[in-house]
Amino acid sequence: MERISTILRAAPRLCAALATATLATAGFVGSHCPANPLQELEGFDAAVAYLEQSSSTGSFVVVWPPEQASALQRLPVSLRAADAVPFEKTDRRQYSRIAVIGPAGFCTPPELGAALAEPRKRFHEVEIGTFLWETDDRVVFDLRADLGQVRLLLEGTGTTLECDKRRPDGGWSCPGRPPWNHVAPTSLTVEGQNWPAVWAHPVAQHQLIIDLGERELADHIEVSAALADAAVSTPNGATVQVLLEVDGMGKQTLNRINSRGIASMAMPTQPGTKAKVRLTVSALRDGRRHLGINLRIVEKRTP
Repeated sequence: MERISTILRAAPRLCAALATATLATAGFVGSHCPANPLQELEGFDAAVAYLEQSSSTGSFVVVWPPEQASALQRLPVSLRAADAVPFEKTDRRQYSRIAVIGPAGFCTPPELGAALAEPRKRFHEVEIGTFLWETDDRVVFDLRADLGQVRLLLEGTGTTLECDKRRPDGGWSCPGRPPWNHVAPTSLTVEGQNWPAVWAHPVAQHQLIIDLGERELADHIEVSAALADAAVSTPNGATVQVLLEVDGMGKQTLNRINSRGIASMAMPTQPGTKAKVRLTVSALRDGRRHLGINLRIVEKRTP
């Protein structure tokens, strides 16, 4: 997990100070500093589970108000998080979605005043506020965030297994199969960096099918895939094939060879139309094929 220490640690009474300082004019008030540590409030664990399930590429989590190191450490390692809003140039934003977790009724961090605020989600004494920065693209569908909407199948050796066992992290498991045979949000180490993705380990002599059903299309579908750095060290590791199929528009294949890095492809589609979409993951051998994938249906904004 990315852990960014706030520069405000020198202020022992942060909330009281901010309440009387210039940030007070932006709506930050001392009364929203929790009487109890955030991680001890009822609903904290449920809120964290929601954050992990809904996280996607370009997401960042902020623990609010600041100076909450214990709450920060309770977040899963798969989340990029800090106890301060990241400062980024408008034209070079790495994070387009900021999820703020704090006590119910917390005031919006002043740095997010210009962002688009989505309706808050309440978990007893804890709230999550999501703020979006306008980007060049609009994501219509994000596999990692919308994994609960898909159907997972394992086909091979003349049988089809419905992988319909729901996981706590929002993914799906295949009944009767080894624990690694599942599809779920994860974070892999790729080229030494955490890469949020969807775990999709292939199964030898089988096809792992992620069926998105009928989807509203936009300008294109982006697919990326990577093997974890540790998996690449496997001698003669098999190439993993990721096949994208869109009814009426064709097929496109992305091969992830046994090397470090992220491979990507994009299939142009017809905006405003609907079509069935599915991904199929396969490999000749499945030894240590720790694969992560991402898929997004993207609409390009016009200037």
